[in-house]
Amino acid sequence: ISNVSRWVPFSDAAWKFVSGGLEGRQDKMDARPMRYVAETKVLNGILEADITLEKGAVAGLSVRDDGSCYFCRTITLDEAARTATFYEQNSYVYTAKLGEAKLPPNKDGKYHLKIEAIGAHYRIWLDGALLKEADDQPQCKSSAGYPLLFVTHGGAVFQNVIFQELSN
Repeated sequence: ISNVSRWVPFSDAAWKFVSGGLEGRQDKMDARPMRYVAETKVLNGILEADITLEKGAVAGLSVRDDGSCYFCRTITLDEAARTATFYEQNSYVYTAKLGEAKLPPNKDGKYHLKIEAIGAHYRIWLDGALLKEADDQPQCKSSAGYPLLFVTHGGAVFQNVIFQELSN
């Protein structure tokens, strides 16, 4: 599963190593996402992974998470809605959608997702194509946080996870 050896599950029961990757599962409705988190906070970096979604699953990648899932930048793949959505969340109540795109025709639920965060600027790629560029909203402060994998609903397998910290 690449370089997640210094990462930890937020909930042990939600994650297991399976042949070819790391499987996360969240089967409770209206529950918090299950997260697999890096041990150190970073400001600038690239996080990417191959993600295989079960039918109806919702999962993705997040950078600059403060550890609560309430202050972060998240790219979410929603298999049921067939969308990829980039969110900026900066409090328990404030969430801004910075962009959304339709997922390509079904490829057995397999996607390659990549997010780059440098300062207040973000770039998102889906299957190698630049999906979105966005900047933090003016009221938001770019601060260091944890990169993480998450599953909000259903099951997903993460493979070839690579995190690279970038210099300022």
